[in-house]
Amino acid sequence: MKILFTGAGNLKNNGIYAMVISTYHQIQKHQPDCEFYLLSRNTVEDGQVLQNRAIKIVDEYWFKLKRNKLRLFTNFFYNLIILFISRYHKRIKIRNKTLKAYQECDLIIDLSGDSISTDYGNHALVLALYSIFLGLVSGKKVILYCQTIGPLNNGFLMRLTRLILNRVHEIILREHRSFDYLQRINITNKRIMVSTDCAFLLEPVFNNLETIIKENNLEFIKESKVIGFSPSSLIYKWFKDSVGDREMEAIYIEKIARMFDEISKKYNYKILFIPHVTLEWTNDRDICVGIYNSMNNKDRVIILQKDYKADELKALMMFCHIYIAFRMHAAIGATSMGIPTICFSYNDKFEGVIGENLGLMEFIINVREYTLTESISFLIQKIDHVLQNHDHIKQLIARNVSFAERQARENVFNILQVV
Repeated sequence: MKILFTGAGNLKNNGIYAMVISTYHQIQKHQPDCEFYLLSRNTVEDGQVLQNRAIKIVDEYWFKLKRNKLRLFTNFFYNLIILFISRYHKRIKIRNKTLKAYQECDLIIDLSGDSISTDYGNHALVLALYSIFLGLVSGKKVILYCQTIGPLNNGFLMRLTRLILNRVHEIILREHRSFDYLQRINITNKRIMVSTDCAFLLEPVFNNLETIIKENNLEFIKESKVIGFSPSSLIYKWFKDSVGDREMEAIYIEKIARMFDEISKKYNYKILFIPHVTLEWTNDRDICVGIYNSMNNKDRVIILQKDYKADELKALMMFCHIYIAFRMHAAIGATSMGIPTICFSYNDKFEGVIGENLGLMEFIINVREYTLTESISFLIQKIDHVLQNHDHIKQLIARNVSFAERQARENVFNILQVV
């Protein structure tokens, strides 16, 4: 059995890494003879991240053509024609390694996360749909796995999405809000189920923990009270009072810096900045450095200086007393280690996966509904609430994470029935 993972993009996004690796490990545990392939937008970086794992990387080479629309669409149609013909003429030999992976795989698992949406632009949605459509043209079973879908604010792209989603083998959603949305846009696929995110099954890696602590001078972390923080280099675009990108980013950095000055002084906590996405075009470490440079109480803050994988970061998160997450998979990592977590949300995945699935809705702040100043004010109030009810919240998280893990395992059994 050969399985191709699509929609993953780049594994230096630790949310994607968590989804890919947790899915890979769970399937491999039950079906050790499976061969795995990963459609990658950066084969060099992803190869370094995966190291010795038995996942073969194939190049999503059309992503590199995105700036040349004519070449991109010419390539789109060429690939579709080749795969369609090879579907009915098995003797045709495809030399291109990527198209060959589509031709030879038995199952495609799409891990687009929340990419089937116009939130990240129409172009990003087209690329997400294309990798799925190639699988359908190849005649393969395609499972959309652990997805948040919508909104779709373009009429043509909504119709295209409907066409594709109605033809995939199965859609496994990670929250009920996406299910409701699919009903509203008339998705008629009969194989839709609602579960949770597969990243709840990502096993923390403790082997490198002491090395990470030494590399970042974190010896204090075992004795001091620490607030963990994973920012987002994109979220400032969605505040209710958001203005131009550069201007809003500067305001965002400055106000978050003032917030942490207040928090560190008020609670006498250390603050650990944990970048969760370190891609070339969106690097959370840059935001961390900007916040740090704008702070007055720099002696209370440490930034992780190297890139670590989600399973390594998950192990480190266990030392945090509270976690503030502007990235959803950082929130999954923290809560699955039992840490009370407060989130800034710009997308239904936060409310659905963290809020509703884990019973933590009161700790979700939807930035689309509030100004930046209002959001920060609510965040500080919620920190007070968490500190006053810390033990109760930890018990709630432990109970609900256990249920989420059971749900995530059921996802795997659905895949195994196809395998």
